[in-house]
Amino acid sequence: MSEAFAPVDIIIAKRDSRELSNEQIDWVVDAYTRGVVADEQMSALAMAILLNGMNKREIVRWTEAMIASGSRMDFSDFDAPSVDKHSTGGVGDKVTLPLVPIVAACGAVVPQLSGRGLGYFGGTLDKMESIPGWRALLSNVPVWTLILALLLAVLQTRRAWRVDRWAEASLIWIAFWVLGIGGVYGFVAHLAFGPFLAEQIGWPNSPFQNEVAYANLTIGILGFSSVWYRRRDYLLAAMVAYGSWFFADGVGHVVSLLVDNNNAPFNAGSILYTDLLTPLLVVLLLWLSRAERYRLR
Repeated sequence: MSEAFAPVDIIIAKRDSRELSNEQIDWVVDAYTRGVVADEQMSALAMAILLNGMNKREIVRWTEAMIASGSRMDFSDFDAPSVDKHSTGGVGDKVTLPLVPIVAACGAVVPQLSGRGLGYFGGTLDKMESIPGWRALLSNVPVWTLILALLLAVLQTRRAWRVDRWAEASLIWIAFWVLGIGGVYGFVAHLAFGPFLAEQIGWPNSPFQNEVAYANLTIGILGFSSVWYRRRDYLLAAMVAYGSWFFADGVGHVVSLLVDNNNAPFNAGSILYTDLLTPLLVVLLLWLSRAERYRLR
């Protein structure tokens, strides 16, 4: 793919105090996000701009090009005005946390107030997450899939409700949502986003991410096939495989928390509790459903 400009020509132009055209500004911002303009080239251009400056037109165009380079969110559906509080950075975070709730209480919508660390100092989210138990990441697939499975079991057995029938229905829905959907989700997450998950767990990334991904896929296949066959012995085997693995995972998270003081979101957060409690719930449901031997429809 041929480029409209060469990075060195734009650097030279600003070094020689010449104005950059709108097309040059649009290209250099876009090319930098695509990796065509290297970091050292952008650094040289930034130094030339620092020494020789930009006029108002260049500044406006550069700002518009930076806005257009990323994803934009539309808040026009809000009935209230939307505002953004963004600081220039620093160590204290003395303004953002008290100011934003005050602005929101006055009727304005504040979509974002904080971010992750930049440079040597932590971002607002990093500082908040230093509080034990506080997590900015709210998404937890195991929790929501488990809740959904139990609710669907209630709906399925509501007309002829018995504890054993509800327990059996819960196991089948857990096989579909927690094992099946959750297993496939874990497979994709560990395979495609391994470094991110390792960071969230607080462990170093390694090729073993692929092994974990394939193990999750196996659990997913077991879950879906349990729903397909609807056989008690098959369902029992799937639940034993799932429960033993995830309970052992939960114990590992506890050890990492106590021994290594690992408070990472995916080690000390809600996933720790689902890894431990969901297998125990499965054991309870298997015991409650021992009298139910029929295929639930």
